[in-house]
Amino acid sequence: MLLGTLMAGATVQAKLPFNDTDGHWGEAAIEYVVENGLMNGVGNGESFAPNMSLTRGMVVTVLYRDNGSPSISFKNTFSDVSEDAYYSMAVEWASRNGIVNGTGTDASGKKLFSPNNEITRQELATMFSRYATFKKANTSSNIADTSSYPDASNVASWASDAVKWCVGIGLITGKYINGSSYLSPTDKATRGEFATIFERMHTNVFEYWKEAYAQYLY
Repeated sequence: MLLGTLMAGATVQAKLPFNDTDGHWGEAAIEYVVENGLMNGVGNGESFAPNMSLTRGMVVTVLYRDNGSPSISFKNTFSDVSEDAYYSMAVEWASRNGIVNGTGTDASGKKLFSPNNEITRQELATMFSRYATFKKANTSSNIADTSSYPDASNVASWASDAVKWCVGIGLITGKYINGSSYLSPTDKATRGEFATIFERMHTNVFEYWKEAYAQYLY
């Protein structure tokens, strides 16, 4: 699923080779991440599965590879992340850099990451906000007032600031249901949504602060 490093400002030229992306609302963003080597198709590669959910381990791996997959030692920070897992270095890196905190503790008090859990939209917003902070982008401005969303009260307190920033900077625009826009914070994030938010991250955030933070970009 995940390959390579996404380069900021790269362009997309080739048509997608998938049988399920033509006309999809996230098609342009999917082209962006696929053509820049961040995501591939699923199964035999004929499909992208834009409506399929993705796991916490997958998301952290993308962020890690987008940051150049830096060398890091494994310290078994989480009891449910083994060193031989494909996402082990990514989770360790993300934990050390404040991008993830985990999902709780096991019976012995050891931290859990839940790498195989399908990631929710508010978890995704939180990871993107923390990743932007790690990349030295300004996440204290462009804070949206989300009170107009019918389900704003469903956003967890730990995700509230991140969701408001993601809405304010344009990473999240809501899901339209029966004529209204919903944050849907506990819905599972899809591959199409992830591709879209990632593409917006590079254009709305990293490109926006490119000159000020050139040393942190590519």
